[in-house]
Amino acid sequence: LCDGDGGWKTSDIRPSSSYTNRIKKQLLQEIGLDWSEAVNYTLDHYYPIVDGGHPSDPLNLVLQLWHEESQGYDIGAKTKDKLEVKVGKLLCEGKMTLQDVPDCFDDWISCYVANIGELPKFDPKKLGGVEEEEIQ
Repeated sequence: LCDGDGGWKTSDIRPSSSYTNRIKKQLLQEIGLDWSEAVNYTLDHYYPIVDGGHPSDPLNLVLQLWHEESQGYDIGAKTKDKLEVKVGKLLCEGKMTLQDVPDCFDDWISCYVANIGELPKFDPKKLGGVEEEEIQ
């Protein structure tokens, strides 16, 4: 992860889409939505794979809106993705340890503000989303 040669990718250990889609469908049903609403959500890792989170533990997989508004800010998965990358860099630089990761992602919004700055403003035109390229 930190050696810079690009040899390790989350896709190397990410669970199959048949596994994650089954969990995503179940979680959508639990909140009263059907598969047609899936485009607005991602099945995210609560503790990111790139930052030491378990890739396939169902307890580490959560349904998250791609873009979600809170007090005018976007607190969706696209914003959290930026923190995941930043935490990966902090881990590689020795400025954060794997023991720090749970505290960061248990309150990821505060961790984002502390390590990146102000959250992005919410843009109502960005409601759905598709998976971005693999974060390496």
